[in-house]
Amino acid sequence: MIKKAIAILLCVGLLLSGTTVTVFGEAKVSAKLIQMEGDVQVVRAGGEKPFKAFLKMRLTEGDRIITGPTGTAKIEMDDEVVITLAENTKIYLSELRGSKGAQQSSINLQSGGVGSSVKKKLKENSRFEIKTPTAVMGVRGTEFFTQYFNGNVDVRVVDGVVEVKVSVTKAGEVTDFGAVGVQTYSFPVSALKQVSFGEGVSAGNLPDSVESLNLQGLPIPFLDRVREINQQNPEAIPQNIIDTIDEAVNSAVLAMQNRMNSVDLAPDELSSVIEGAIAGNIQTAIPASAPTRVQTSPPSLPDTSNRDRGDREDRTPSRPKAVFDFVYGDDLNPVKIEFEINDSPYDFIDCILSSDIQAISYTVSSSNESVATAEINAEVTNQVIIKDLSPGTTVISITGSASGYESFGRAINLEVKEKIIATYTLTLNGEGLTSELDVEGTEGQDGEIIYVGIGKDTVVMITVEVPQGKELATFTVNDLDKKADLEENDCMYIFSITEDTIVEVTYEETPALEAVFNIEYWELDANEATINPTAIEHRIYDSAYDFIDCILSSDIQAISYTVSSSNESVATAEINAEVTNQVIIKDLSPGTTVISITGYADGYEPFTRTINLEVK
Repeated sequence: MIKKAIAILLCVGLLLSGTTVTVFGEAKVSAKLIQMEGDVQVVRAGGEKPFKAFLKMRLTEGDRIITGPTGTAKIEMDDEVVITLAENTKIYLSELRGSKGAQQSSINLQSGGVGSSVKKKLKENSRFEIKTPTAVMGVRGTEFFTQYFNGNVDVRVVDGVVEVKVSVTKAGEVTDFGAVGVQTYSFPVSALKQVSFGEGVSAGNLPDSVESLNLQGLPIPFLDRVREINQQNPEAIPQNIIDTIDEAVNSAVLAMQNRMNSVDLAPDELSSVIEGAIAGNIQTAIPASAPTRVQTSPPSLPDTSNRDRGDREDRTPSRPKAVFDFVYGDDLNPVKIEFEINDSPYDFIDCILSSDIQAISYTVSSSNESVATAEINAEVTNQVIIKDLSPGTTVISITGSASGYESFGRAINLEVKEKIIATYTLTLNGEGLTSELDVEGTEGQDGEIIYVGIGKDTVVMITVEVPQGKELATFTVNDLDKKADLEENDCMYIFSITEDTIVEVTYEETPALEAVFNIEYWELDANEATINPTAIEHRIYDSAYDFIDCILSSDIQAISYTVSSSNESVATAEINAEVTNQVIIKDLSPGTTVISITGYADGYEPFTRTINLEVK
């Protein structure tokens, strides 16, 4: 399907490393997009509009990730957990937290498929789980695949054990976790096993539903991972399962073709889309007669309903309707479409076959051809093109016909509008503020930068660079406090401009830190170091001198020292010119003195350490 043009802002600044923000004793941590292909989009936490993802992008708690019909992605949750998103998948990063080396990660799988690779057993107080509306999969170290479509859950475990928890009604049936008055029931799924179920099944029967692992129904990225596991450890998966992978690949490729109704691809183009998605020669798995454009449907899962369908054919009318759905943009069967003609001189509606009909023909009409005309697209199967657009309203009627079926129609109210582009002013007031915009800024009073003529709904990314020696005091957008949002997103704030906007930032001086350092005293006879001694005894027949090392213990890049002796008739002290950060004690005579060492660094308070020296 050819979509309406969408302006996408590539926020390069998001590649910067994420800061850690502590909340109630735990710290929010970030994940990273380490691999992606095809259409992958992200909706930031608290936002509504998706934008195109990019490699090495940082993701945080509350973000949503969406893969399109040919989109796949790999996300590194931490050093030990990697998740793989199959095509047509929507997930929500509901929890990304860390505390004292432990990780708490929860992924809400709203639809599609997620492959989970937990490289080693998690720490005792760590947690990783995949949530769907009807089940929660919790692990402590494993490799497994989870798919969720239309209320059905499919869990397949390659290694380790997955604990599956479901919500159960009083009648003992699996239900939505949001239901009232429910209890939970859990059961394990061990390595090389799988289970599939949906709402309404008896929870008590679920352990008996666990069966041996098979590869049919897995999407291409998951089969790719199976090959990787087999290459890394040929003993991990039995050979009889590996022998079925080519057949599973063929099924997965055809399933991908069935979902790619949005693009009319020639066989060689389709091959390039899926090339490299799985190890081996994937092109050989594509039948030469495979269609290049068919209906969209989610990957098939086992039928989990217990309904009796045995007499369905007896009740089927002799002439059923040639039923079909239609899709406009991301909307299924819209009753009204609003279109601004400045976006494009034409628009498209896709017709999606939703019955058992093998072929269907369409007729289209417009009730007001002075507003728009409608015709079947000769180049794209099952697509209606709307063109000759003028301001006004009309009804687009689409009727589908097939041999042996009754005709079936759908209608859409189309309102065509002239696009009015409103413009706004953005003012950046404060040191260290920058913005990624295509309009030129002018300098105003007190160093403020003013950008004029920004179109409505333009995505604006504000970056704050905190001056050295200062820390952030306030960050406001039209007098609204957005400091927390800024700090959670690596000193970046992203929004869509809808009015004249003033962004202001203020700072306060960072209190000076002490130039902290440690000292080490080396016992010449024992050749061992003592950290921060308060007293030293030295016998002058051991050596005519002694020395102390100064060890930097802060983030200071450079430090200088001054030294003194309170009684120079006993010993003198000086900086060793040949050894960095070393103090020499010499001219030793019996008695006691105090050796003082003071460290200095730019922007830091001086820091002093003292040692009582007794010479014998």
